[in-house]
Amino acid sequence: MPKYRLSYVRNIGKREEQQDDFGFNGYDNPYALEREGFLSVLCDGMGGLVGGAEASRLAVDRFITSYSMQCANFTDSESDDAFLTVLLNALQEANEVVKQLGVRLGHESDCGTTLIAVLLRNDTFYWVSVGDSHIYLCHDGKLEQINKDHIYANQLQEQVERGLISQEEASLDPMKEALTSFIGIEELREISYGVQKNFIKKGTDILLCSDGFYKFLGDEKLLFLHEQDAANWTANMLEAVLKLENPYQDNCTAIAISAEDGEFEVTSRATEKAIVLN
Repeated sequence: MPKYRLSYVRNIGKREEQQDDFGFNGYDNPYALEREGFLSVLCDGMGGLVGGAEASRLAVDRFITSYSMQCANFTDSESDDAFLTVLLNALQEANEVVKQLGVRLGHESDCGTTLIAVLLRNDTFYWVSVGDSHIYLCHDGKLEQINKDHIYANQLQEQVERGLISQEEASLDPMKEALTSFIGIEELREISYGVQKNFIKKGTDILLCSDGFYKFLGDEKLLFLHEQDAANWTANMLEAVLKLENPYQDNCTAIAISAEDGEFEVTSRATEKAIVLN
Protein backbone atom coordinates (compact mmCIF):
# COMPACT_ATOMS: atom_id res chain seq x y z
CA MET A 1 0.00 0.00 0.00
CA PRO A 2 1.38 3.46 -0.86
CA LYS A 3 2.44 5.73 1.98
CA TYR A 4 1.56 9.42 1.93
CA ARG A 5 2.82 12.66 3.38
CA LEU A 6 -0.01 15.04 4.15
CA SER A 7 0.30 18.73 4.99
CA TYR A 8 -2.37 21.39 5.30
CA VAL A 9 -2.77 25.03 6.28
CA ARG A 10 -5.67 27.36 6.89
CA ASN A 11 -5.83 31.08 7.65
CA ILE A 12 -8.70 33.51 8.09
CA GLY A 13 -6.93 36.28 6.14
CA LYS A 14 -8.55 39.71 6.55
CA ARG A 15 -12.07 38.35 6.74
CA GLU A 16 -14.21 38.47 9.86
CA GLU A 17 -15.21 34.81 9.58
CA GLN A 18 -13.45 31.61 8.53
CA GLN A 19 -15.63 30.11 5.80
CA ASP A 20 -13.18 27.48 4.53
CA ASP A 21 -13.39 23.95 5.89
CA PHE A 22 -11.71 20.63 5.16
CA GLY A 23 -11.58 17.04 6.34
CA PHE A 24 -10.08 13.59 5.76
CA ASN A 25 -11.06 9.96 5.89
CA GLY A 26 -8.60 7.13 6.24
CA TYR A 27 -5.23 8.50 7.33
CA ASP A 28 -5.64 7.73 11.05
CA ASN A 29 -7.43 4.40 10.51
CA PRO A 30 -5.32 1.66 8.83
CA TYR A 31 -8.41 -0.47 8.12
CA ALA A 32 -10.24 2.41 6.44
CA LEU A 33 -7.09 3.43 4.57
CA GLU A 34 -6.74 -0.04 3.07
CA ARG A 35 -10.41 -0.62 2.36
CA GLU A 36 -11.73 2.85 1.49
CA GLY A 37 -8.55 4.66 0.52
CA PHE A 38 -7.44 8.12 1.62
CA LEU A 39 -10.03 10.86 1.06
CA SER A 40 -9.38 14.61 1.30
CA VAL A 41 -12.14 17.22 1.02
CA LEU A 42 -11.91 21.03 0.91
CA CYS A 43 -14.83 23.49 0.84
CA ASP A 44 -14.83 27.26 0.49
CA GLY A 45 -18.06 28.80 1.79
CA MET A 46 -19.36 31.55 -0.46
CA GLY A 47 -18.75 34.82 1.33
CA GLY A 48 -21.36 36.70 -0.65
CA LEU A 49 -24.09 34.29 0.40
CA VAL A 50 -25.76 33.53 3.71
CA GLY A 51 -24.28 30.91 6.06
CA GLY A 52 -21.02 30.33 4.19
CA ALA A 53 -19.16 28.95 7.21
CA GLU A 54 -21.93 26.52 8.15
CA ALA A 55 -22.41 25.51 4.53
CA SER A 56 -18.77 24.50 4.12
CA ARG A 57 -18.72 22.62 7.44
CA LEU A 58 -21.92 20.73 6.66
CA ALA A 59 -20.74 19.90 3.13
CA VAL A 60 -17.41 18.46 4.34
CA ASP A 61 -19.07 16.39 7.08
CA ARG A 62 -21.85 15.04 4.88
CA PHE A 63 -19.50 14.25 1.99
CA ILE A 64 -17.13 12.22 4.19
CA THR A 65 -19.94 10.47 6.07
CA SER A 66 -21.74 9.59 2.85
CA TYR A 67 -18.57 8.24 1.27
CA SER A 68 -17.71 6.04 4.26
CA MET A 69 -21.26 4.71 4.64
CA GLN A 70 -21.51 3.79 0.97
CA CYS A 71 -18.17 1.98 1.15
CA ALA A 72 -19.23 -0.05 4.20
CA ASN A 73 -20.76 -2.83 2.09
CA PHE A 74 -18.09 -2.89 -0.60
CA THR A 75 -15.98 -5.95 -1.31
CA ASP A 76 -12.29 -5.90 -2.20
CA SER A 77 -13.18 -6.46 -5.85
CA GLU A 78 -15.21 -3.28 -6.38
CA SER A 79 -14.49 -1.55 -9.69
CA ASP A 80 -13.03 1.91 -10.22
CA ASP A 81 -16.43 3.02 -11.50
CA ALA A 82 -18.02 1.99 -8.20
CA PHE A 83 -15.79 4.33 -6.19
CA LEU A 84 -16.35 7.19 -8.62
CA THR A 85 -20.11 6.63 -8.30
CA VAL A 86 -19.78 6.81 -4.52
CA LEU A 87 -17.98 10.15 -4.78
CA LEU A 88 -20.62 11.55 -7.12
CA ASN A 89 -23.39 10.35 -4.80
CA ALA A 90 -21.61 12.02 -1.88
CA LEU A 91 -21.61 15.28 -3.86
CA GLN A 92 -25.37 15.07 -4.29
CA GLU A 93 -25.88 14.39 -0.57
CA ALA A 94 -23.67 17.36 0.33
CA ASN A 95 -25.70 19.49 -2.06
CA GLU A 96 -28.97 18.43 -0.43
CA VAL A 97 -27.81 19.19 3.12
CA VAL A 98 -26.65 22.68 2.13
CA LYS A 99 -29.93 23.31 0.28
CA GLN A 100 -31.75 22.36 3.50
CA LEU A 101 -29.56 24.80 5.40
CA GLY A 102 -30.66 27.57 3.05
CA VAL A 103 -34.30 26.69 3.69
CA ARG A 104 -33.75 26.76 7.48
CA LEU A 105 -32.06 30.15 7.23
CA GLY A 106 -34.88 31.49 5.07
CA HIS A 107 -32.54 31.93 2.09
CA GLU A 108 -33.36 29.05 -0.21
CA SER A 109 -31.00 28.91 -3.23
CA ASP A 110 -28.90 31.61 -1.55
CA CYS A 111 -26.51 29.52 0.54
CA GLY A 112 -23.53 27.65 -0.82
CA THR A 113 -19.94 26.46 -0.91
CA THR A 114 -17.43 25.11 -3.37
CA LEU A 115 -16.23 21.51 -2.92
CA ILE A 116 -13.19 19.63 -4.17
CA ALA A 117 -12.28 16.09 -3.14
CA VAL A 118 -9.43 13.70 -3.92
CA LEU A 119 -9.42 9.96 -3.25
CA LEU A 120 -6.25 7.85 -3.38
CA ARG A 121 -6.90 4.13 -3.29
CA ASN A 122 -4.16 1.62 -4.06
CA ASP A 123 -2.65 2.99 -7.29
CA THR A 124 -5.76 4.86 -8.45
CA PHE A 125 -6.46 8.59 -8.18
CA TYR A 126 -10.05 9.91 -8.21
CA TRP A 127 -11.23 13.50 -7.98
CA VAL A 128 -14.50 15.45 -8.05
CA SER A 129 -15.07 19.20 -8.11
CA VAL A 130 -17.85 21.80 -7.96
CA GLY A 131 -17.14 25.53 -7.98
CA ASP A 132 -13.81 27.33 -8.36
CA SER A 133 -11.48 25.79 -5.78
CA HIS A 134 -8.49 24.17 -7.51
CA ILE A 135 -6.96 20.71 -7.71
CA TYR A 136 -3.40 20.70 -9.04
CA LEU A 137 -0.89 18.01 -9.96
CA CYS A 138 2.75 18.99 -9.55
CA HIS A 139 5.22 16.77 -11.39
CA ASP A 140 8.28 17.08 -13.61
CA GLY A 141 8.61 20.77 -12.75
CA LYS A 142 5.08 21.60 -13.90
CA LEU A 143 1.94 22.66 -12.06
CA GLU A 144 -1.26 21.54 -13.79
CA GLN A 145 -4.81 22.40 -12.74
CA ILE A 146 -6.86 19.31 -13.52
CA ASN A 147 -10.36 20.49 -12.62
CA LYS A 148 -12.48 23.15 -14.31
CA ASP A 149 -13.66 26.40 -12.77
CA HIS A 150 -17.44 26.57 -12.89
CA ILE A 151 -17.71 30.30 -13.50
CA TYR A 152 -19.59 32.66 -15.83
CA ALA A 153 -16.37 33.37 -17.74
CA ASN A 154 -16.85 30.02 -19.51
CA GLN A 155 -20.19 31.14 -20.91
CA LEU A 156 -18.72 34.49 -21.91
CA GLN A 157 -15.94 32.70 -23.80
CA GLU A 158 -18.53 30.64 -25.66
CA GLN A 159 -20.21 33.89 -26.71
CA VAL A 160 -16.84 35.19 -27.93
CA GLU A 161 -16.31 32.07 -30.03
CA ARG A 162 -19.78 32.45 -31.53
CA GLY A 163 -19.04 36.08 -32.42
CA LEU A 164 -21.71 37.48 -30.11
CA ILE A 165 -19.34 39.59 -28.00
CA SER A 166 -15.70 40.65 -28.23
CA GLN A 167 -12.86 39.20 -26.16
CA GLU A 168 -12.49 42.61 -24.50
CA GLU A 169 -16.17 42.63 -23.50
CA ALA A 170 -15.78 39.16 -21.98
CA SER A 171 -12.65 40.21 -20.08
CA LEU A 172 -14.31 43.33 -18.67
CA ASP A 173 -17.60 41.72 -17.64
CA PRO A 174 -17.97 42.34 -13.88
CA MET A 175 -19.73 39.00 -13.40
CA LYS A 176 -17.08 36.86 -15.13
CA GLU A 177 -15.96 35.18 -11.88
CA ALA A 178 -19.49 34.45 -10.62
CA LEU A 179 -20.02 30.76 -9.85
CA THR A 180 -22.33 28.83 -12.16
CA SER A 181 -22.19 25.67 -10.03
CA PHE A 182 -21.74 25.21 -6.29
CA ILE A 183 -22.87 23.01 -3.44
CA GLY A 184 -26.29 24.32 -2.40
CA ILE A 185 -27.56 25.09 -5.90
CA GLU A 186 -31.01 23.82 -6.85
CA GLU A 187 -29.60 21.28 -9.31
CA LEU A 188 -25.97 20.23 -9.77
CA ARG A 189 -25.60 20.40 -13.53
CA GLU A 190 -21.87 21.19 -13.65
CA ILE A 191 -19.56 18.67 -11.98
CA SER A 192 -15.95 17.94 -12.90
CA TYR A 193 -14.46 14.52 -12.12
CA GLY A 194 -11.81 12.06 -13.20
CA VAL A 195 -10.13 8.71 -12.56
CA GLN A 196 -6.51 7.82 -13.28
CA LYS A 197 -5.00 4.37 -12.70
CA ASN A 198 -1.33 3.57 -12.05
CA PHE A 199 -1.00 7.06 -10.65
CA ILE A 200 0.57 6.87 -7.20
CA LYS A 201 4.32 7.30 -7.46
CA LYS A 202 6.99 9.17 -5.58
CA GLY A 203 7.61 12.63 -7.01
CA THR A 204 4.02 13.56 -7.86
CA ASP A 205 2.34 15.96 -5.45
CA ILE A 206 -1.36 16.83 -5.30
CA LEU A 207 -2.53 20.25 -4.13
CA LEU A 208 -6.08 21.21 -3.17
CA CYS A 209 -6.56 24.91 -2.48
CA SER A 210 -9.17 27.61 -2.14
CA ASP A 211 -9.06 30.82 -4.17
CA GLY A 212 -7.54 32.66 -1.21
CA PHE A 213 -4.24 31.15 -2.33
CA TYR A 214 -4.25 30.91 -6.10
CA LYS A 215 -5.89 34.30 -6.74
CA PHE A 216 -3.41 36.09 -4.48
CA LEU A 217 -0.21 34.17 -5.30
CA GLY A 218 -0.78 32.90 -8.84
CA ASP A 219 0.20 29.53 -10.28
CA GLU A 220 3.81 30.53 -11.03
CA LYS A 221 4.41 31.43 -7.39
CA LEU A 222 2.77 28.19 -6.23
CA LEU A 223 5.13 26.21 -8.46
CA PHE A 224 8.16 28.24 -7.35
CA LEU A 225 7.39 27.53 -3.68
CA HIS A 226 7.08 23.81 -4.44
CA GLU A 227 10.42 23.76 -6.23
CA GLN A 228 12.05 25.58 -3.32
CA ASP A 229 10.86 23.15 -0.64
CA ALA A 230 8.31 20.48 -1.59
CA ALA A 231 8.18 19.03 1.93
CA ASN A 232 7.00 22.37 3.37
CA TRP A 233 4.95 23.51 0.39
CA THR A 234 1.74 24.52 2.18
CA ALA A 235 3.55 26.19 5.10
CA ASN A 236 5.57 28.29 2.67
CA MET A 237 2.44 29.13 0.70
CA LEU A 238 0.87 30.51 3.85
CA GLU A 239 3.98 32.50 4.73
CA ALA A 240 4.09 33.96 1.21
CA VAL A 241 0.45 35.01 1.10
CA LEU A 242 0.60 36.62 4.53
CA LYS A 243 3.73 38.57 3.54
CA LEU A 244 1.65 40.33 0.88
CA GLU A 245 -0.36 42.01 3.66
CA ASN A 246 -3.24 42.42 1.23
CA PRO A 247 -6.09 44.29 2.98
CA TYR A 248 -8.60 42.16 1.05
CA GLN A 249 -6.94 38.81 1.76
CA ASP A 250 -9.56 36.05 1.60
CA ASN A 251 -9.68 32.93 3.77
CA CYS A 252 -7.01 30.59 2.41
CA THR A 253 -6.78 26.83 2.79
CA ALA A 254 -4.49 24.28 1.15
CA ILE A 255 -3.91 20.53 1.37
CA ALA A 256 -0.84 18.87 -0.17
CA ILE A 257 -0.50 15.10 -0.58
CA SER A 258 2.70 13.33 -1.62
CA ALA A 259 3.51 9.68 -2.19
CA GLU A 260 6.31 8.69 0.18
CA ASP A 261 8.31 5.57 1.02
CA GLY A 262 8.18 6.13 4.78
CA GLU A 263 5.43 6.05 7.38
CA PHE A 264 2.33 8.20 7.12
CA GLU A 265 3.06 11.69 8.38
CA VAL A 266 0.72 14.63 8.93
CA THR A 267 1.89 18.21 9.30
CA SER A 268 -0.62 20.95 10.08
CA ARG A 269 -0.18 24.67 10.40
CA ALA A 270 -3.18 26.56 11.73
CA THR A 271 -3.56 30.32 11.97
CA GLU A 272 -1.49 30.65 15.13
CA LYS A 273 1.00 27.78 15.21
CA ALA A 274 2.34 24.65 13.60
CA ILE A 275 1.40 21.19 14.87
CA VAL A 276 2.97 17.86 13.98
CA LEU A 277 0.80 14.77 14.48
CA ASN A 278 2.80 11.55 14.88
